[in-house]
Amino acid sequence: MEDIERAADILLTGGTVIFPTDTVYGLGANALDNNAVEKIYKIKGRDEKKPINVLIADYEDILKVAEIPSREEGKLMEKFWPGSLTIILKRKAGVADKAAAGGETIGIRMPKNELARNLIREVGFPIATTSANLSGDEAGTNLDNIEKEVLEQVDFVLEGEEDSSDVASTIVEFKDGKPVILREGEIKLAEIEAVLSK
Repeated sequence: MEDIERAADILLTGGTVIFPTDTVYGLGANALDNNAVEKIYKIKGRDEKKPINVLIADYEDILKVAEIPSREEGKLMEKFWPGSLTIILKRKAGVADKAAAGGETIGIRMPKNELARNLIREVGFPIATTSANLSGDEAGTNLDNIEKEVLEQVDFVLEGEEDSSDVASTIVEFKDGKPVILREGEIKLAEIEAVLSK
């Protein structure tokens, strides 16, 4: 709990933190703070045209960053959250433009990892999070395979149990009322369609 509080203090003051999720180790910053999110891009060497997804702890967090989900989107959340499904929703104005890469939508996920969710609850806002690695390199599933260059630039590393997977989350967006897979991960299109057909 002491480490979570320290990590939260850093996030609250615009810093960056590496922390475990249920997919890979994440590099996170305040999703509502442009300057904080910009640090993520600089640390990773990430293309600023590529948006960064947001992690939430609880369902009520959705409305801090996005508009009310549709019935179909809600069905997927109910089935696959907490878990490795990222859903693209229309974002609210308060979300950092940097996180959305200037677009009108934002990817949102509720991870299974309780340490990650407790950190989000402690800070009181969703965390813009991407994999803790240099862009183009393999994502870090444990601290040992995260590049030294990344570790040295972040403000704090929050260690946790190694319950991460080397499979990234599935990213889905509804277009014309139909689910479109933007990145296939652990959850397959057939599983999504099966939930929506019920």
